[in-house]
Order: sequence, then C-alpha cells, then structure tokens
Amino acid sequence: MPEGIDHVAVAVRDPKAWSQWMCDHLQFRILFDNGQDPPTLLIRGEMGSMIEVMPNNSQYPPPRENLHHGISHIAFQVSDLAAAHAALKPHVEGLTEVRPAAGGGTTCFFRGPEDISLQIVERPAGFGKDSP
Repeated sequence: MPEGIDHVAVAVRDPKAWSQWMCDHLQFRILFDNGQDPPTLLIRGEMGSMIEVMPNNSQYPPPRENLHHGISHIAFQVSDLAAAHAALKPHVEGLTEVRPAAGGGTTCFFRGPEDISLQIVERPAGFGKDSP
C-alpha cells in the first residue's frame, strides 16, 4: 500500500520558467532535468515535497475554481505564514488574506505562475504527528 505521495505533476507552457519561479520564491530546487526542449523537470521543496513540471499540450481548460471537481491546488507548508505572505505579496496575483486552515492553523491562497492555484499553510506544532 502507498506510504505517502511521491510527487504531484503540473503541465505548463514553460517548464523552465515555472520551475525557476518556484525556486526563486518558494525555495524549491531542481533535482532532475531530462535535457529535452521543452524539458520535464523534477523540483523539490525543503521538506522533501516534489513536483514534476512537464510541458503541456497547448490545450487550455476553462479557468478552475477552488471547489470545481478534481485537484484544486497545491499546498505548501511554512513555519511562518506571516513572513511567507509578506514575501510573496509583491510577486503573486490574487493573494488572499490570512484565514483559518481546515484542520487547524492558518492559510492563504494565490495564483502562481501560469495561473495555477497555490496555497501556503502554517500548522500548529505537532499537527498530524499522532493522527492516523
């Protein structure tokens, strides 16, 4: 049975630029580049979360809202939401105000590169450690 999520994947117009934005603003680093043009990359966050960033097929669905069917957003855990919110504010569109997070803690949402919905969340110390 699965022991965790290995990665999520996003298909974007410009995988290099999308990945570089994530490195510049969310402290990801590039683990793998397949060397193709356009490339498929694997990027990793400080806590080990990975995203596969691959070229899209140039077909664009209608804009997605948070409660539409399917995967809604990618959420990133931070230890200081106020600091992360302030650091992101000049670089993102649609940054929401900080609000309570489902399950505890605080969160906010924003549109990342290529209009992909992203979230940052700060959880209380020990959150999820003793839960099944």
